[in-house]
Amino acid sequence: MPKRTSIHNWGINDAPYPTKYCPYYKVWRDMIRRAHSPAWYIKHPTYKGCTVDEQWKYFMNFRQWMVDNNWHQGLHLDKDLKIPGNLHYGPDTCLLVTPQVNTFFVSRHNDRGQYPVGVSKNRNNKSNPFNSKCRRKGIKMDLGSYPTVEKAHEVYLDYKIKVGEEIKSEQTNPEIIAIFDDFKANPMKYLK
Repeated sequence: MPKRTSIHNWGINDAPYPTKYCPYYKVWRDMIRRAHSPAWYIKHPTYKGCTVDEQWKYFMNFRQWMVDNNWHQGLHLDKDLKIPGNLHYGPDTCLLVTPQVNTFFVSRHNDRGQYPVGVSKNRNNKSNPFNSKCRRKGIKMDLGSYPTVEKAHEVYLDYKIKVGEEIKSEQTNPEIIAIFDDFKANPMKYLK
């Protein structure tokens, strides 16, 4: 059995095989880094305060969860869809999602958070100074310019909900479908 090694002074690689090329190991190692590497926080401060469940301290426990949940390369480990704002990685808080689902719920605030998500200021347009933009399948869609922040944000939310319905129709996991239904009823719960 290979020697057990510590990952970021916390995780234990207890695999009975070499993990250098193991795709499960890469996902586990990256998760441990996000929660236990001070160097990671310098470039990615939103991960500061993240934790990992004690069960997942050991690689083989995490790997078994991935196998049990039908992980395959291309799926992302998501910690905050089940519980918006969650900072804890664990079997009760995480889901495996497609990149499309994962990026759908990423909020990109413009002008350093001065305006609601999906809204930015166009200083060259005096009558309609607020732009509304939203991504659809990775492509930034320009939704027009509006006289008020509120109108631009309303247009963004309407479009975002329509995109969410499209993505939901492609899902098979009941938990993810329920999240899209909840998003439609309360989008700001997910877009903070």
